[in-house]
Amino acid sequence: MIQKVTLPALGETVDVSTIERWVKQEGDAVARGDVLCEITTDKATLEVESYYTGTLLKILAPAGAELPVGALIAVIGEAGEEVPAEVLAEAEGQGRAAAPAPAAAPPAEPAPAPAAAAPPAATDAGALPEGLHQVTMPALGETVDVSTIERWVKQEGDAVAKGDVLCEITTDKATLEVESYFEGTLLKILAPAGAELPVGALIAVIGPAGAEVPAAGGAAPAPVAPAPATQAGASAAPIAPAAPTPAPVTAPTAGGRVFASPRARRRARDLGVALAGVAGTGPGGRIVEADVVKAAEAAHGVKASPLARKVAAAGGVDLATVRGTGPGGKVMRDDVVAAPAAAPAVRPGEVVPLSAMRRIVAERMALSKQTIPCYYLAIDVDMTDTACLRAKLNQRANGQPKLSFNDFLLKACGRALKQFPAVNSRWADGGIERRGVANVGLAVALEEGLMVPVVRDADAKDLRQIARETADLAQRARSKRLTPDEYQDGCMTLTNLGVFGIRDFIPVVNPGESCIMGVGVIQDRVVFRQGGIQVRKMMTITLAVDHRIVDGAVAAHFLETVRDLLESPQPLVKG
Repeated sequence: MIQKVTLPALGETVDVSTIERWVKQEGDAVARGDVLCEITTDKATLEVESYYTGTLLKILAPAGAELPVGALIAVIGEAGEEVPAEVLAEAEGQGRAAAPAPAAAPPAEPAPAPAAAAPPAATDAGALPEGLHQVTMPALGETVDVSTIERWVKQEGDAVAKGDVLCEITTDKATLEVESYFEGTLLKILAPAGAELPVGALIAVIGPAGAEVPAAGGAAPAPVAPAPATQAGASAAPIAPAAPTPAPVTAPTAGGRVFASPRARRRARDLGVALAGVAGTGPGGRIVEADVVKAAEAAHGVKASPLARKVAAAGGVDLATVRGTGPGGKVMRDDVVAAPAAAPAVRPGEVVPLSAMRRIVAERMALSKQTIPCYYLAIDVDMTDTACLRAKLNQRANGQPKLSFNDFLLKACGRALKQFPAVNSRWADGGIERRGVANVGLAVALEEGLMVPVVRDADAKDLRQIARETADLAQRARSKRLTPDEYQDGCMTLTNLGVFGIRDFIPVVNPGESCIMGVGVIQDRVVFRQGGIQVRKMMTITLAVDHRIVDGAVAAHFLETVRDLLESPQPLVKG
C-alpha cells in the first residue's frame, strides 16, 4: 500500500525545513522507526523517522531542497509497487519554498503516534546554556491544540536515551507516548501529571548529569484552564523550582462537572469508582489515574457485588455510605438503587463546559453545514441473503473473528468507491481531488462524542480482515488509543444507528470527504417480490452527498451499486 511521507511540523515558529541528507535511498527496505533523512530548521538538525514498513519507492525532495511543512518528500510501499501518477503530480505541483515562506496548507497526512517530543523550535534557542535541551508538548494533528500529561515514565535524574519514552499524554482522541529526541539525564520535569497544556508548552529539560537548570532558562508551561483552550501556544515564564506536591483536595467542579483526565475517567469506569468522591492531586485538584486507583483500593474495604459497584459508579453513589443487606453486610445492587439520590449533576439553566472532543465535533459539524451544500438519497436494501451468508460464515469461523453487518457494508462501499472515481473525491482549492484509494471510516460512539477510525483499502481486504481490523479500531477508539493516521484520510464515512432501532436518518458529511452513509435497522418487512407477498429482512440506507463534488445521478448509481452488492453478497466474499 502506498504511504506518503511528508515534512513534519516541528514547532509553531518553524514553517520551512531543508533536507540535509537522505539516510535511506530509493529501493532500500524500511522498517517502522528507521531514520529516513535528516532535516535542518533554523534552530536544529533532526532525524525524520518512518512510521511505515516497506520499501522506499521514491524520493521526491533531494538533499538541499527547502520545503514548507507538510510537503510530500517520499513514498513508501511494497517492493516493486508503482507510484501512482497522481502522487507524482502532487509532488511536482506542491510549492517548493525557494525562500522561507509559510506553508499554504496543513499537512495532507499528519504524522501518526508514537509522538516524538518536539525539539525546542518554539522557544529562543539561547534560552538554555549549551548542552541543555527543552522538551515541549508535541503537535499531534491539525485539530489538537491542548494535551494532558497522563504520567511520567521517566523521573527526574533518570538517564534518557534517544527514542526513550518520557511520558504519556492524552488528547481528546488518544493516549500517546512522547519519545525523547535527546540523550542525557532528565534534569527537570516542569509539567506534573494531570497538567493540561497547549502545543509547544515546555514540559521538561534534558542535559548532562549534574547540570544545573537556570532559574530563567526557558518557558515554563502555563496550565490550560479546564475549559478547552482556543489557541495553542505557551506564554513565557521563568523556570522555577517545582512547587511542593499539593495535598489532595476535593475534585474541582464547574456547575457540577468533575474535572478529571480522560484516562482517570476510563479507569474509574473499569474499577467502578464514583469520581465525585475522589480527592484529586493534579493541578488545581484535577483527578488523575493514580487518584482513582487509590480510591478503588480504599473502597475494597467495602463489601459490594460487582453489579453494585457498577451501578454505584454510574450513579455517583459512595458505597461507604450505603447500608448493605447482603450476606455479611455486603452491598447489593438494590441497596445502591435504594440509597438516597445524590444531588442532580445538572441543574436547570446550567452551562456545562465543552470537552475538547465535543468542541471539535461541534466545530467540524458547523463547518460542514456552513460550507457543504448537501442533498440526500435513500434506498431500501434486501439484506436477507447477506444475513444468511453471514450466519453460515460465522458458523465456520474456527477461531477467526465473526463478521458483522458493518463488515459487509464497509466492503461494499470500498468496492463502489473504486467503481465511481467521481464519488471517491474531495473538494480542494481550485479543483476536485481524485482519491485513488478506498478508505472507509466507521463512526464509533464514545461517552464524550464520536470518533471515525478508518479502514484503509476496504475494497482490497477480505471480510475476515475487515472484521479483525474494525474490532481492533473500535476497541482502541473507545480507549482513546488510536494514532492520528488511523482516524484521518477517510474517503467516506459509514454510521450505523440500527442497533438503536432507528429505521433511517440523515447524517452530516465529514469535511474532507464526499459523502456519508447512514445505516438503519435490519427488520422484517412485508414486500412484494417475484409476483407475491413475502417477508424479507430489509434495511434503509441514506446517503448525504456534497453537491459540489458529486451530481445526483452519479450518487444514485453509486448507492444502487452498494445495494446490489449487499443483495447479492457472494462477490464480497470472493474478492
